[in-house]
Amino acid sequence: MNGTLEFLAGSRDGKVVAFSGGIDVPVGIKGDFTQIPGEFELMQNYPNPFNPNTIIEYRTPIQGEVQIKVYDLLGSEVATLVNEVRPAGIHFVQWNGKNLNGTPVNSGVYFYSIKAGSHYSVKKMVMLK
Repeated sequence: MNGTLEFLAGSRDGKVVAFSGGIDVPVGIKGDFTQIPGEFELMQNYPNPFNPNTIIEYRTPIQGEVQIKVYDLLGSEVATLVNEVRPAGIHFVQWNGKNLNGTPVNSGVYFYSIKAGSHYSVKKMVMLK
């Protein structure tokens, strides 16, 4: 079988991505995906509520040090997801619902924050077991 499969997929920000490939053909992505965001942005995690994994999307218009941390309702740090220099672009990080010790967290409300340069933003997420 030497067929080629082509399909379109939508992204969270409304862009359309075209994929092509097949059994004997490497899968490729068509298009220019070097878009640089115009501003820092922390997106809402998805899924939300989640159990046990969730994905957090963030956008950085310039290269720089980025920190993404998770906190409980009391403001205690639960997890550090990103703590490194990241290039400009659209990025994703997954949280597995575990704390700094690798123990699964309890159901409840958690906050995640991004600090990048002088930019700081916080969003809320819910873990349901």
